[in-house]
Amino acid sequence: MSKPSLKAAAERVCGNGAIYLDADGCGGRYDFSRRHWIRLVDSGLAPQPTRFGRLVRWPLKSLIEWEAGDCKPVRTAAKGGAR
Repeated sequence: MSKPSLKAAAERVCGNGAIYLDADGCGGRYDFSRRHWIRLVDSGLAPQPTRFGRLVRWPLKSLIEWEAGDCKPVRTAAKGGAR
């Protein structure tokens, strides 16, 4: 049996057909380290994840929308609002 690729391991499909990436998958998509991706999210510069219990995943659809908007900072009230 072959070992699944990083892309296959990072992408998960939900029952509704949406594709989700984990932090490693998002980092790989943008050529960042996993840690740098988490820092961007924590600072409000990247989309917030969807949580499935303890799992943290980013919907591919929200990442594509973020890219289409020229990757503008995504601020939330929970993180202190706009600075």
